[in-house]
Amino acid sequence: MSEPKITITIDDQEYKVNSGQMLIEATDQLGIHIPRFCYHEKLSIAANCRMCLVEVENSTNALPACATEVSEGMVVKTTSESAELAQQATMEFLLINHPLDCPICDQGGECELQDLAYSHGRNESRFEVKKRTLPDDNLGPLISTDMTRCILCTRCVRFGTEIAGLPELGTIGRGESSTISTFVEKTVDHELSGNMIDICPVGALNNKPYRYTDRTWELDQIESVSPHDCVGSNMFLHVKGDKIKRIVPKANPEINEVWISDRDRFAFDGIYSDDRLTVPMLRKNGVLEEATWEEAIDAFSKVLITLQNKKSKNGVAALISSSTALNEQYLYAYLMRSLGFNNIDHRIRQIDFTGDSLDPIFPNFDIKPHQIENMKSILIIGSDLRKETPLIAHWVKKAADQGASVNFINQEYSEYYFPIDNFILSGQEALAENLALVLKASNDDAVNKLPSHIEDVLNALPTPSLSHYQIAKSLANHEQSFLLSGLLCHSHSEYALIRSYLNLLSYVSNSSFGELTHGANATGAYLTGCIPHRKAFGESHELGLNALEMCTKNHQLIVLYGIEPEDCLYQEKLNQSIVGSQTTVQFSPFITPFMKENADIMFPLKTPYESKGAFINASGMIQDFNLQLDLAKDNPSNQELLLQIIEGSKLPMPSLDNLKEKIKKFIDETKNTHNRLLEIPEKVLKTTKNYSSVSSHLYDVDSITRRSRPLQQTKDALSQFSEDQ
Repeated sequence: MSEPKITITIDDQEYKVNSGQMLIEATDQLGIHIPRFCYHEKLSIAANCRMCLVEVENSTNALPACATEVSEGMVVKTTSESAELAQQATMEFLLINHPLDCPICDQGGECELQDLAYSHGRNESRFEVKKRTLPDDNLGPLISTDMTRCILCTRCVRFGTEIAGLPELGTIGRGESSTISTFVEKTVDHELSGNMIDICPVGALNNKPYRYTDRTWELDQIESVSPHDCVGSNMFLHVKGDKIKRIVPKANPEINEVWISDRDRFAFDGIYSDDRLTVPMLRKNGVLEEATWEEAIDAFSKVLITLQNKKSKNGVAALISSSTALNEQYLYAYLMRSLGFNNIDHRIRQIDFTGDSLDPIFPNFDIKPHQIENMKSILIIGSDLRKETPLIAHWVKKAADQGASVNFINQEYSEYYFPIDNFILSGQEALAENLALVLKASNDDAVNKLPSHIEDVLNALPTPSLSHYQIAKSLANHEQSFLLSGLLCHSHSEYALIRSYLNLLSYVSNSSFGELTHGANATGAYLTGCIPHRKAFGESHELGLNALEMCTKNHQLIVLYGIEPEDCLYQEKLNQSIVGSQTTVQFSPFITPFMKENADIMFPLKTPYESKGAFINASGMIQDFNLQLDLAKDNPSNQELLLQIIEGSKLPMPSLDNLKEKIKKFIDETKNTHNRLLEIPEKVLKTTKNYSSVSSHLYDVDSITRRSRPLQQTKDALSQFSEDQ
């Protein structure tokens, strides 16, 4: 329902605006500029900078536009003499203690204070007293401080309290002694803390790794997408020459608003690691040596053709990262399938594959990320949400702040910084059972009844507890409810059963359902056929070995594309398979001592920061990245490399024309015809280790974050390192 309209006059022009808006919101929508420092559209109103003072008819003094609500018949002048005098006086006051260090300030060229001082300031200062100076705080390895530049707009304080939910910074002291700081000396450690850099209107908070490196006007801006989780946060790469200097958010209201996580902002440093693989490597006479591209491609193609001629389809294992681009996944699957090799998988952090026959065509959210904010009841199972997907945690917090009932079934407590109604602390073995008890409680009064054979399974379970019933009631009583499966579920020995229970609960409670996945493009991996039981576009196919089966066997050929053994949940098993296999081929941006010792052919890959492509996020949204990027000409792109290998393997060249359009159409059709599968997997004897106790580490999700120096100096990474010792 739209807000009623009222009529106001701004600078002698009548406008229709929404009732209840603040004046500055209305002028922003109308394209009328009013200067500001403390106001930010995503934060509460503080009205403490007074830079947005305007003249309002029948008011004795100028009023702050950010804190003045529009009213019928209001007459406003934004450029009158009294408004401009008020703004000039405010600017003069703000500059009294501000240092004149613009030439060395990293904010130069994008400084709001600099811009407004030019348009609203005086030409010379009347202040002759010594300026105040303040000590700088050590906020950690990501944010640098120059607190003498601070104008006390409190944006950073409000961000911590309202967006992060963790008030790490606050206003200390009174009058001239006021300053922004931590109450006790400590670092700022929230996973969204880097956004304070963006919202600071002056040079008080800056990007520490970027400090004193380049000027903003020297940087080219390239639209990109985060490669580190399934959310698909939009961001800008700021590039000078062929080197990324920093990353900032790109606004996308449906995915990440105007924020990005620290992982997305600082991980790129890892691509400049000293162990980058820059040339192909080929093992000759037992020694891994540098080779030409032609030699390496020819050697790999000959191995593939030889195994094809021997009909050794079970002798080849092909693993691929779920963070590779859509075209690369399609070509990799095409290469392997066309040669008759069906052992292909990307699910290297999953151990339970008993539900493959019940697999969805692709894992996804029924809703877009921003719609989580509108949910009235949310159940999250098996997720360390803030570490797995910081932006999804942000949307859940927004829902909780608006009164949503948020409930968890988890193996351990974590700090979430938003209210939680019910938290069922579950042991690893009881995770699926606790979810089943919520389903049992929901089924008692449900309109959509379960099939009798599933009811029989539920009836054999114990009686649900009060918390189970409260969660079930919360889901049933709200039309907008959401079930979210986390990454810890993927590592669970009963993952297939958990996913089936969630599908059933979604059906019974009429709830939307979402499944977090590893990497930036797991949905793409499903749709391009990088799974052993389906070809591209969900077409059934002869069953191959899954990732765990591949890692527990020796092969004639094992291929790792975009993967390091450290990425794999069962790293030890994969290492043994690599050592025991006849030929090992790795496509990777990096070279590790283990792979240098055991790989037979190595191809350098470009990281997602250095290549063009597309990812499909958890909601099925296809997003291009780095389309404006000038690719280096010295090495072939990842796509060109795969095409050359396909050609060398004597295969017909595949067509990539309209691949994205075909996939988008397929996603839309699948979502429109999707029905919940009312079935549970057959019980099988557990023969694998339960890895669900392995927690998600925020800065160890892939080979790039592991090598990012700023991220590895954070409190989270250091605490992980101490736990691993």
